[in-house]
Amino acid sequence: MTFLSLILKLWRNVNKRWRIMWGCDDELLNLQDMPYDLLLEILTRLPVKSLFRFKSVCKTWCYLIQDPIFIQRHSKQSKKAACLYLSVGKGYFRHIVAVNQQGATASICRMRSPCCPLQYCNGLICYSTFGTVSPRRTNLHVFNPTTGESTTLPTNSGYCIKFGLGYDESINKYKVVDVDSSPCLIFTLGEDSSWRPICSKPAVSVLPAESIFVNGALHWNSDGVVISFDLKNEKFGAITHPKKFTSSSWKYLLDCEGFLCMFCVDNNNYQLVFSLWMLKDYDTWVEWSFVLPDLPTKIDMPEVVVLNGEILTVSSYYCARTYKRLHRLRYYLHSYNLQSRVSKKIEILDLPSHLNYVAAAYHEESLVSLRNV
Repeated sequence: MTFLSLILKLWRNVNKRWRIMWGCDDELLNLQDMPYDLLLEILTRLPVKSLFRFKSVCKTWCYLIQDPIFIQRHSKQSKKAACLYLSVGKGYFRHIVAVNQQGATASICRMRSPCCPLQYCNGLICYSTFGTVSPRRTNLHVFNPTTGESTTLPTNSGYCIKFGLGYDESINKYKVVDVDSSPCLIFTLGEDSSWRPICSKPAVSVLPAESIFVNGALHWNSDGVVISFDLKNEKFGAITHPKKFTSSSWKYLLDCEGFLCMFCVDNNNYQLVFSLWMLKDYDTWVEWSFVLPDLPTKIDMPEVVVLNGEILTVSSYYCARTYKRLHRLRYYLHSYNLQSRVSKKIEILDLPSHLNYVAAAYHEESLVSLRNV
């Protein structure tokens, strides 16, 4: 039974009760007469592909689904149904693959291989590619993997691998910040036609890694501090690292249910020890330490994601060589629940062969259109 048939069945049952209650012999009200609050509550819980089909039901639904306020409410609801994506590199392309709790995969889309980590924000992806005219210049793109729409931003000063994508709720716009240029630049999607210089500047240079968008601000890691950028006021700030923070070479910034977190990995007696530091009220750091069993100690820098209270990372193993079969990599998803302290290991199935990159990523569906930006 489709979503639309379920909605019709629900609405007819409600109408039938009203008719019995009031002794009304009128025909059932049609779908367009459904109360607005009930319609909004139902539609915000549906996936994007279903909403695209429902645009053809009637003009009221079409206008509602395209309304910016509805898109904003749907985005908040989608965070509750966020899932794990894998960013898979093969040749000159990057594949986005969805993974469920049983390890089964489903291909979502394909894009050109970026020259730096992907930047995520509310279901949108910002990435950088080498220019076609000169490899010393890069092009920034914003991509919606749910709808397949993308846009290329105007060329900025040149080579850019330090940037971030964030959402300014005060004006309901997305902004891209380039911290590789001097001065730093900012571009507002759907409003600016060119990059604008930022009056403020970061206290120290940021590291070329993925930025994290939390509580209306972008965050980059740096030596001894976390550089923040408030998208509303367009000003930089600095947050000091935890006092007991280790000198690990593997350091990440994470979004853990609306809190900014720092994550580090240390190799202690041939065992990887994970430490998670959560920032409360932008003042106090709280620490968790744990070990993931069956995780190889000699692995590349592990990509870590926090999803529904669980810490997720991906590892790879070479399986044994068999008759007429060469060595091949098997990929596993490791999870650790912060509350129950239970860890799991699940094999990821049906991934393409001969991969040169696999990374975990938190993702949610987005209705945001990039056609007119």
